[in-house]
Amino acid sequence: MDNPADPQASPRTQRRRWVAEPEVSETAVVEATGRGWNNWCDTIEASGAHASGHSEIARYLHEHLDVEYWWAQTIAVGFERITGLRLAHQYPDGSFRASKSKTVNAALNDVRSALIDDKRRAELFGGTATNLRSKPTSKALRFDVGPGVAIINFTPKPDGRTTLSIGHEGLEDPDAVQRWKAFWARWLDNVDEVI
Repeated sequence: MDNPADPQASPRTQRRRWVAEPEVSETAVVEATGRGWNNWCDTIEASGAHASGHSEIARYLHEHLDVEYWWAQTIAVGFERITGLRLAHQYPDGSFRASKSKTVNAALNDVRSALIDDKRRAELFGGTATNLRSKPTSKALRFDVGPGVAIINFTPKPDGRTTLSIGHEGLEDPDAVQRWKAFWARWLDNVDEVI
């Protein structure tokens, strides 16, 4: 991927080849921090913080450059994506996460009731083994599903529908992310039929 550097950029920036795009746009990072991605990459590389991993990058940005904590994390992830240290959907521990969301016609209490009841949950998951890991009263419900843990968040809509947001953590590789994204898309499509 070509480096979107300007001709006045540092020699390091001019040599940098972007492996992947960061998840946050150049415009957004400049508006929030006053610097663009290449400038942040130069700064991180010059500091040496990247040699110790994600946490050290974020700590360095926050403690030494007074970058707000959320932006320090965002810049660290962007740097890792640009330089190829982190793939899309990958976490610092090397695992991957798939996510999917959809607004369904079912009411929040109906969806929650079905998910915490073992028999109804088995219907919802159509043969895929699950195990409820969280308390039934938890704001978000956590389940063992396949090779990881799925966290389901619920947002009620004024019209009685519910937005379900699913994060499936602990996946082994980018292929698993795509398989489980497809699984969750099908699952969300079937929620209204089962409930």
